[in-house]
Amino acid sequence: MFCISCGKEIEDGSLFCEHCGAKQEEAPAAEQQAPSTPAAEDKRAAAPQGAPVTQDPSVTPIGAAAAPTAVAKKPMSPKTKLILAIVVGVVVLFFVLKAILNSINDPNKTINKFIDSIRNQDTDAFLQVVTLPSTVSEEDFALTEESVAPFFAGYSGSDALSSFQNTLMEDLTYLNRGIVAPGDGFIRLVENSNFLFSSYEVEITPITATLYSEFEGTVLTMAGSEYTVGYDGVAVQLLPGFYSGSATYTSADTGVTLTTEFTDYNISSYDNYLNVEFDYVSAYIEASSSALELESIDIDGTAYAGDLSELDFYYGFSIGPVNADSEIRVVATAYGMEFEQTFSMAESTRCYFTVTLPDDVQEAAVALVTELVPTWLQVRYSYSQSALDALVSAYGETSPDFTAEWTEWLSGRLESMNANPTYYNYEELSDMTVGEVEISNISFGSDGISARAYVPVEGMVLQKGWETAGTPSDEEPNTFSGDASVYLLYTDGEWSVTRISW
Repeated sequence: MFCISCGKEIEDGSLFCEHCGAKQEEAPAAEQQAPSTPAAEDKRAAAPQGAPVTQDPSVTPIGAAAAPTAVAKKPMSPKTKLILAIVVGVVVLFFVLKAILNSINDPNKTINKFIDSIRNQDTDAFLQVVTLPSTVSEEDFALTEESVAPFFAGYSGSDALSSFQNTLMEDLTYLNRGIVAPGDGFIRLVENSNFLFSSYEVEITPITATLYSEFEGTVLTMAGSEYTVGYDGVAVQLLPGFYSGSATYTSADTGVTLTTEFTDYNISSYDNYLNVEFDYVSAYIEASSSALELESIDIDGTAYAGDLSELDFYYGFSIGPVNADSEIRVVATAYGMEFEQTFSMAESTRCYFTVTLPDDVQEAAVALVTELVPTWLQVRYSYSQSALDALVSAYGETSPDFTAEWTEWLSGRLESMNANPTYYNYEELSDMTVGEVEISNISFGSDGISARAYVPVEGMVLQKGWETAGTPSDEEPNTFSGDASVYLLYTDGEWSVTRISW
């Protein structure tokens, strides 16, 4: 038998090869001793001595390695080809897309777009490249067309644009080194990275500004927002720039609404406040008499809502704020009569309440003195008994003291003239007219309302002698003019005359 490992001949039945030591597997007899076929023996016999024996290619010599068998390759399926093509396409697309996005998000383009958007006041372009710090919430500040308009107004034509650009370019050098950009405290360049590309934005930080007004509850409108401010101030987030707006305040007491407008108010990190100022006045009101009781105050047609009892009418009080052109109507009473006066703040803020009689009461006083004065002058200068009788008849009941005084005067005068006829003469009045009566000097006493009437009178005077009664003297008639002062008292709804002077 032959060794299954080295092919050398060994004894039949050996378990191990004596040459190489390999264990021998028990093989079928046909494999251990294969009888030679006649054809094979014929070939060996036919071979000349010394000539090489040609090995049958179909027989593998014992101990020789078998020649490798060629394996046929299986063709690639269409599905596999499709998957491979997709993978290759995705990889190519990834790198192409990365190159495109990096080109689109070039930081230099972001910087230039930021500067140009300010220069051109292009809100849409500005909002595409700016962002707010994460510490600023939308409730505190939002980037809108209205909120950035003041910033544009302050910087679109400013030399600060070159400073902004230098700051952002310096920030870019930090970002290229992997360092967070410092900015300048107001703007800085920030980078947002992902697996495809890096994008860049300009982070803009609002400043904290304080809004004031001397009136609590002032409503201030500017930059598209509305704020309620007062004397303690309200802190808000704003971009620096030139601000325009308006403010209103309505007084709870006077009911007056104050308004004001402002333009190009500069708010910056150095001047970070705005103080609302209104054009207004306060009226000082004082009464002419302690007898007057304040009833009501109207300001531009709106009733004063404050407590009138807290206002000292006689010693004076201030009321405001009111507009510089407001009109204040004051109503007061005394002895059951109502008085009113309207003051214009455009003329004076010091309002001295002097009593003006109601129209119907004043008309009654004018009618009284217009009728009385001519009769009285006849008594006074003509010594007319008939004039005195008319005077007593008309005014004796309403003004008994007045008529009694003139009755006594005329009686004494006539008595003296009768006793000394050559010593006295008298004047006869004619063509007498009474001008427009003015009622003034209203005052209050314990017995009623006093007034004084100024009555302009003019006419002719003819001198006559008492001794030759009715005979004119040789003197020419004289014209006269002057004012009679009539003192009146209003009691129980009627006027009476207390005294007349000439």
